[in-house]
Amino acid sequence: SIALEEVPYKPDFKLDFVGGGAGVGVGTSQTFGTTTGAVGGVDMLFSDILGNNKLFTSLALNGEIADFGGVVAYINSKKKINWGASLSHIPYRSVYGGFAGFEVLEFEGLGFIETAKYQYIINRLFEDKVGVFAQLPFSTTLRVEANASYSRYSNRIVQQDYYYDAFNRLVYQERTKLDAAPGFNLWTVGTAVVGDNSYFGITAPLQGYRFRAGVDQYMGEFDFTAPTLDFRVYKFFKPIGLAFRAYHYGRYGGNSDKIYPLYVGSPWFVRGYNSNKAIDLIVQNDKSFDQLIGSKMLISNFEVRIPFTGPERLSLIKSKFFLTDLNFFVDGGVSWYDFKQFNSNNDTGYLPAAPVFSAGVSLRINLFGAMVLEPYYAYPILKESKGSFGFNLMPGW
Repeated sequence: SIALEEVPYKPDFKLDFVGGGAGVGVGTSQTFGTTTGAVGGVDMLFSDILGNNKLFTSLALNGEIADFGGVVAYINSKKKINWGASLSHIPYRSVYGGFAGFEVLEFEGLGFIETAKYQYIINRLFEDKVGVFAQLPFSTTLRVEANASYSRYSNRIVQQDYYYDAFNRLVYQERTKLDAAPGFNLWTVGTAVVGDNSYFGITAPLQGYRFRAGVDQYMGEFDFTAPTLDFRVYKFFKPIGLAFRAYHYGRYGGNSDKIYPLYVGSPWFVRGYNSNKAIDLIVQNDKSFDQLIGSKMLISNFEVRIPFTGPERLSLIKSKFFLTDLNFFVDGGVSWYDFKQFNSNNDTGYLPAAPVFSAGVSLRINLFGAMVLEPYYAYPILKESKGSFGFNLMPGW
């Protein structure tokens, strides 16, 4: 006979999943969505054998070493109301600048050389955050969420100067750390309704819908209300899929206009406006970089998604290892501070709101299930426009 011994259940964590960029119900704040944020990378999910306790970690790098960020979250789903806590360090980066005139430099052995100077200011805002949250699922596709958090924000500003000779060769560069504004604290409470019945393809959803309707109240150094409306729909007609997204995020009331601006040209919003020559192109079209930033934004994206290489039943080209989606896209968006910026009698002190659009093609690559890479070629829809290459490190929306 076999003797059985009863022992208490211990919820030891084991690795369940390694992926790239997504969520498991835990996401990063859009409060300071600027040109570059830590939004891609490697996600890992650990859980016990019953799935009652989950530990989620995400590490991301989208820029320089200073742009490294991460989040760790614990989720308890033993009862109907799931609850948990999170800890994160998220960097947000924006860049502005351009041609700053001609300057004569002296080089040893070469004498004096007239150079064209390009100056760029790199602003980084670091968010260190601790929070608690709860989720009440109504079904497998619908839930309501609530959250509360404390965040500490700090700033870093770097000036980059580049000097080019008459043959457009870089002859000198200089990096200077500038004084930055002091840090500050924020407390947040919020709630949201979330729906998701989508089916994921190789690198992005192909069928179904996703939506999020929520609102957050911020208190502390800044006091404002921030609603989020995000709706996405996907249709798959083999061998192509169609995807549409409409997204609004804004800061309303209080001193929200004094906070770090949102940039509509972020590469995961409107692609093609995140390069030096795109900023110069904006000026050539009688627009200003300031018309691409604001405390509120409205984004719309449309994609034709083609599973390109991968499983034979899904993709155009059969491959067991090289998993890709080929995408043709049209992006559009607008940022603003005050709704009067849309009127002819704009007396706000801000420039008129100026929507921007782009079109292009991208190839999303599923890198062994660990992350999704997206090199793209985007063409800003402006006069005398030139396309530019860019890169995202995140799954398709």
